[in-house]
Amino acid sequence: MEYYLAALAVALLVLLDHSGHAFLREAPPTMRYPVISIAIRLHNHAHALPYFFGLLENLDYPKNQISIDIFIGAHVDATRAKTQQWMDSARKHYRSISITLDGKNWREDALMNARSSKAKYVLFLKGDHLLTDHRILQKLMGKKKLAIAPLLFAPFGDPPSVFLSDDYTLRRNISIAEVNEMPEPLLLNLAHIDSSYLTFSSDNLHSYPAEDSRYPKDVFANSASRMGISFFVDNEFFYGYFFDHSLRSLDYQRKLLRYLLADWIADSGLMPFAHSSFLKVTYPRASLFGVDKIYLINLERRTER
Repeated sequence: MEYYLAALAVALLVLLDHSGHAFLREAPPTMRYPVISIAIRLHNHAHALPYFFGLLENLDYPKNQISIDIFIGAHVDATRAKTQQWMDSARKHYRSISITLDGKNWREDALMNARSSKAKYVLFLKGDHLLTDHRILQKLMGKKKLAIAPLLFAPFGDPPSVFLSDDYTLRRNISIAEVNEMPEPLLLNLAHIDSSYLTFSSDNLHSYPAEDSRYPKDVFANSASRMGISFFVDNEFFYGYFFDHSLRSLDYQRKLLRYLLADWIADSGLMPFAHSSFLKVTYPRASLFGVDKIYLINLERRTER
């Protein structure tokens, strides 16, 4: 009997972790933070890159578990040079970083890269997306969906990344909503067996109708439909901002970003956005706008004078 009790005591001590909780050993980092591939599409985003990459660096996720594939399309600004500068400095901190120029079907290339690297997840992202929630990866993974997107808010009256209703956009109605078309940014769970059938290339789909669209997102939706895979959007948290560069000129997009930063500084103080440790933030030159002096008036205290 004494031998039995001693053996039982030893077994219990083995099961106790350092915090004193029985039977609750902490999962290893590779399980708590599975390898994720982040695929990024950039065009004329040079003005936003210090903030875009800064928010990426600020993600609360081990960098050695993150692979980054950057695809750069046609551009007329310094997007390529700034991206190369960032990669040269940041590469040592991440699992891997690569740059591809003019990828015709960048999503398919990114998906194949993620699969070959044994990543458990892939996140499709664009330079239009500013992810301000530093725990966005854990939150989306925690939704346990094969394909899920965060709702991103578009400032200055533009449509959000996915529009369902005003109540959904303003988060008066909080839910995970199913959508018909592929939303972006999109997180895919590659560990799910059904994800192996997903593709952005019609060449990979048997008997793909000749009259159907060859646009990669449409092909992807077709492949998902064949497997009964649904797309979801989540608005439980404020995940970030969406700037649709297709709506306005590049010069106006630069102004909109400055306006957003100015609003944030007014509301939250200096440094509202995490900016990159490897890219210098540029500011417009100080100007009097053609007048001799500029006076600031505090409207809240105006009635006191």
